[in-house]
Amino acid sequence: MNKTKIHLIIQGICIFGSRACFFKTQVFFQKNGQTEKPVESGKSTAIFIAPFNSRMLDACNMRSSMYSKNGYNSKAMFSQTAKSDNTCISDIEDNHRVIFGKPALPALARSYTVVDLHFHSRYSDGFNSVAAIAGRARKLGIGIAVTDHNAINGAVEMARYKDILSIPGIEITAREGAHILAYFYTIDDLIGFFETDVSPWLGKNVMTSCAMSMESIISCVRKYNGLVVFPHPYCAVYTGVCNPIFSKSRQESLLAMADGVEVINAANVHRWNLKSTVLGFNMNTGLTAGSDGHNLFQMGAAVTYAACESNSAAFLDAVREKMTWTMGKEVGLLRKVTSSSMKLRTNMNNTSDLLGKNMRYGRALVNSGSRKVRDRVHEKMERHRTLKNQRKHNPEFTPSKAAVFSREASAYEKVPGADGS
Repeated sequence: MNKTKIHLIIQGICIFGSRACFFKTQVFFQKNGQTEKPVESGKSTAIFIAPFNSRMLDACNMRSSMYSKNGYNSKAMFSQTAKSDNTCISDIEDNHRVIFGKPALPALARSYTVVDLHFHSRYSDGFNSVAAIAGRARKLGIGIAVTDHNAINGAVEMARYKDILSIPGIEITAREGAHILAYFYTIDDLIGFFETDVSPWLGKNVMTSCAMSMESIISCVRKYNGLVVFPHPYCAVYTGVCNPIFSKSRQESLLAMADGVEVINAANVHRWNLKSTVLGFNMNTGLTAGSDGHNLFQMGAAVTYAACESNSAAFLDAVREKMTWTMGKEVGLLRKVTSSSMKLRTNMNNTSDLLGKNMRYGRALVNSGSRKVRDRVHEKMERHRTLKNQRKHNPEFTPSKAAVFSREASAYEKVPGADGS
């Protein structure tokens, strides 16, 4: 790869890595010999991002000096919007696949099928009844997927409201503690999947991990032509698939099995959603968004929309075919605290399981941190030896910025898959 191209890539991702993903200054990228620049959209600037290799899983985990970890060779977009309907319409027309901003639901619903793909009822750790959820979805004019933890009662009840688009789904807690969202084309498929493949392996509490591995759950979903989406892949705990409990090779394997990634989770924090967005682009997979709501005030904070008919089959086809867009904004801290406190009533009966998972996650996190520190020390020692040898043969040698960049480019070339293999 041409060094100039790498430099431009590093420059763009460093700005992204520092969370300034919505450029206030113009940054140019070089692609196929031609220069591209961010495109203005309303009051914001959208940047083009897409991967060269879906195997680059830890795209956001490598140290800042190694921001050459992501290669870019195709076009995808995300932006931050203002709150006005006019700005949102502008962004929609520009086809930005991920838009960080408060969804203008009336404007979206006039032209698209809009669904909050991640919501919980009181059948798991949610606060509201299905009747209340249905009423709120009807008022907002959007579809809803009641995806309770390890339970389908809410989804089955929701399917009885024929005037509201309902996507049959469930959020399963795997044996390892990570979550999987499974969506189905019909409510009968969801019932069959749950009763035949999941129910026999459930724990004593609805929030307890089931006895199935991640791979086993995905395999069972495939028997019913269901869709597998990883919710909040990056998050503060072990519930996302991108956590140190899983080895990099296993993460690669799991992500390759998915139909999509939840790139905006309104209950998550912004920096984790940004990392999830990069992951989704790198995987070149379906992109979804959901509020992960446990109370009505969260519904519609993040939505997935598509230019398709208003039925579950057409909408899931759009997700599978990567024809969806996402828009959302994380809820405020006070509302997150309120929502979390409401979940305590369910999790109080699941203390032992939570304790075990937190201990495993803690050990994995410590080991992962130790490996990173060790790798950084080895890298610095190697760099020091290299400079020492160069000075030995040339006493007047002074490392220039170009030399430093050259070393980073060389390190980039050593990343597995960087050459497209």
